[in-house]
Amino acid sequence: MSIKKIYKKSVNDYECIGPCYKKNTLYYHPTTLHPIIIQENNTCPIKRIYDNKKNRTIYHDTCLFPQENAKNIDEENIVISNMIFDYSVFIKIYYNIHTVEELYNWLNNTEGLYITKKRVFETGINVFNDEINIIDDKLVNIIVYIFKENMDYIYPYIRPYLKIQNDNVFLTEKDTKYKNDSDIDIKTCDILKKYIEDTFISTEEVHKFMVKIIKYKNNILKEEELVKILMEYFVEYIIKKIEITIY
Repeated sequence: MSIKKIYKKSVNDYECIGPCYKKNTLYYHPTTLHPIIIQENNTCPIKRIYDNKKNRTIYHDTCLFPQENAKNIDEENIVISNMIFDYSVFIKIYYNIHTVEELYNWLNNTEGLYITKKRVFETGINVFNDEINIIDDKLVNIIVYIFKENMDYIYPYIRPYLKIQNDNVFLTEKDTKYKNDSDIDIKTCDILKKYIEDTFISTEEVHKFMVKIIKYKNNILKEEELVKILMEYFVEYIIKKIEITIY
């Protein structure tokens, strides 16, 4: 463990316990992990305090010098008794998750923001990666959810291989001139995305993909940006599958 970072005080002389964030930036309070977004002013998280003027408890205050590229949450900023804890403590204390099975259950059964579930997924897999030897339905459902939430990333890579005619979608040779969908309507775009979801982001296809990841790329489960890496490999996997099909 290491001693927490020291931040500048807020305009009302409260001790900031995280960076100063630009206004209209979503971030998470480092001790409660609840989301904060303030549109009017730059703010920093502070220790919980009752504000007599506002007649309520406050968790943030205005600050003057926002930090560039400050992460909306960073394990370096998570504070418990003024100390910083590792991923294991974060996932076990804050979320009461102690096994990979509990991680899967939490992710599948908990409603919440995608960004929160992504954080718990990446942190939990980092902690429990040694327990992942087989791919079960719960993990597949989680990955399917993540990929669907990131359709805007996946779509541009797959779109050049798709042709649509009378609302029917077909695989085709890659359109090397494709740049974007500015010339098609929203309905057509939605049909194409639905095709990608049904054909490639299906539980069956994601299961096959994850089996390959566990078998050949198991080391990536320890990476901090796991979701980004999984999406990159998934795009490669799908493109290779398409090219094998059409050629």
